Amino acid sequence: MERFEQNDPYAKVPNFHFGSHYSSPAIIFHYLIRLYPYTLGAKELQNGKFDLADRLFFDLKDSFRCATEEISDVRELIPEFFYMPELCLNLEKHDFGLQQSGYRVHNIKLPKWAHGNPYFFVTMHRLCLESDYVSKNLHNWIDLIFGYKQKGKEAEKNLNTFYYMTYEDGIAIDKILDPSLKVSTEAQIVHFGQTPSQLFLKNHPARQSKESMMQGKWISDPSANLKIYKPSAIKKSDEIKSSKIKRQKFFTLDAKAIIKIKFINDAKIFALRKNGILSSFM
Repeated sequence: MERFEQNDPYAKVPNFHFGSHYSSPAIIFHYLIRLYPYTLGAKELQNGKFDLADRLFFDLKDSFRCATEEISDVRELIPEFFYMPELCLNLEKHDFGLQQSGYRVHNIKLPKWAHGNPYFFVTMHRLCLESDYVSKNLHNWIDLIFGYKQKGKEAEKNLNTFYYMTYEDGIAIDKILDPSLKVSTEAQIVHFGQTPSQLFLKNHPARQSKESMMQGKWISDPSANLKIYKPSAIKKSDEIKSSKIKRQKFFTLDAKAIIKIKFINDAKIFALRKNGILSSFM
């Protein structure tokens, strides 16, 4: 808030809360430094060598502390944290150096509950992402990143404004006539980070929890034995007719088969599949 209010009256730069950004190539290289080709990108940013060991990504607990306690650290998790356990492993045996404490940076230090297993960590991370708690709060994040709190007065009230060049309409690149200035401006935008396009102009609805989805009247009997009659392709004859019961074909439903349907409104329905997956149709 202090930075936002302490604007230079002589600078033609709109007020902002954060001078850094939550999404940039540097952050991607920081998290994925152990994986090719991001290793090369991390080294390129440091003139062909790795950054100091104390500044590398080495401990999830420490990164979480920085992101939640330090005002200048606005990094967000990248999608790989929810499906790629290899990002935690130094499979290529890179020498990331020694920290001042004497600790040699190698694999990522995981939380105690992960028991040093990156595959278990990613699995639990993904389950947390699909939890009811996240479902009840995810729309607030959408409002900040893609929605009505991304720009304007709502962004100011929610301490969510960034340096003007991170916004797609922050500067008109095509109107810059000086070729060298245009190149340097484009490079600054790429390396500093970019705010995504604003997709929503009003608050995003909350995702329904599993409990709310299961409430109400369903069109089916959940305890029914799911056997489906399948007629024989053979032409009927008197013999087949006389032994009709013997000729019936039955099969068990496929795991993705829809067993329940619930109407949410005139334009949306939920379907429960045999394997427990909920699908929505609009």
